[in-house]
Amino acid sequence: MIRTHHKEWPDLSVLVACSEFALAGQAAEYHLSIRITASESDAKTQFAQLEDALSRWQREYPHTMLVWRRYFLSDVMNQHDFLRGYENEDAALSVVQQAPGLTKVALWAYFVTSENSRVAKNTSVQAAELIRPSYRHFYHTQLHASVSDEEKQTADIFDRYTALLATQACTLGRHCIRTWLFVRDIDLRYAGMVKARRACFEREGLTSQTHFIASTGIEGRYTDPQALVMMDAYAVHGLETVQIRYLYALDHLNRTSEYGVTFERGAMVQYGDRRHIFISGTASINKDGEIVYSGNLSGQLDRLFENIKALLAEAEAGMHDVMHMIVYVRDPGDYAAVGTWIDAYFPQISRIIVCAAVCRPGWLVEVECIAVTAVGDDRFPAF
Repeated sequence: MIRTHHKEWPDLSVLVACSEFALAGQAAEYHLSIRITASESDAKTQFAQLEDALSRWQREYPHTMLVWRRYFLSDVMNQHDFLRGYENEDAALSVVQQAPGLTKVALWAYFVTSENSRVAKNTSVQAAELIRPSYRHFYHTQLHASVSDEEKQTADIFDRYTALLATQACTLGRHCIRTWLFVRDIDLRYAGMVKARRACFEREGLTSQTHFIASTGIEGRYTDPQALVMMDAYAVHGLETVQIRYLYALDHLNRTSEYGVTFERGAMVQYGDRRHIFISGTASINKDGEIVYSGNLSGQLDRLFENIKALLAEAEAGMHDVMHMIVYVRDPGDYAAVGTWIDAYFPQISRIIVCAAVCRPGWLVEVECIAVTAVGDDRFPAF
């Protein structure tokens, strides 16, 4: 059901990959990645080329509407002005400093068909909202705080997020599907973020005996120099508890709580007409929580994708169902080698590769992905 279209537009110096999931009579979904090919051009030129490419794609798909987009920047402090004004648009906007190799900017965008869909800014919950006939999808982005340290900032972010969800009769445990936590200087500050998140989850009843939330915790910077932690989050109103299932692949990976962190390896959301599968940031780890292939880049890539395949298999899916992935490379010197490896093994998948340190120094690379399958369950409404 996944069709991926790759286009190179030399006049704009961009590569565009679009993954499409379409079912007869139902909403279609599109994950789009746009990458710059001319690294020698300046930031202003690259941003203009990217925006021209996005506009061209939208003209070719006029039946779609933008729901979400994330810009990956090489220098957020100097480049954020190129995106000024986008905060006022209805679609969710995420901006993070994670350099896309030697270029200045890359884009991941998510669209749905416009029939029976509406995207609007919900001021009550301070989020972009995708409104469908049976579900409301909330996209919170750039949640941050300016209090003293990473632990207090994380606590403030989660406290505010749970309060915002409550305005829509939602809770963290019942409705939040996925988070991204961007930590500045992650080698130094990851532990503080983890401690505060765990305390929040315990208050919300999220434990190893219940469940956590699919997540990526990764190096990233925001425009506010005081922000040590930033969070994006995705929640859905209208789901029954049984529509969400968590993925473990315990023959390949251990529970994250065994080494002191609190996130799920993956989550599956069952709709009447399809499944959404969210795979958290996944590295080269075994069922004992140990790094596999220490110092070996290709070995770590092999192992992490073996882990991802095992997680997808629990949702009756495979790599052919993946619509989009983000690849995080710790050492910028490995960026080209990782790109070559990905192009060799998964050339069909829409992806963005960025330079961002993984939460454990020994992990050289980490990958997250989103998959969709046409496995429905008529007990529930369609997406």
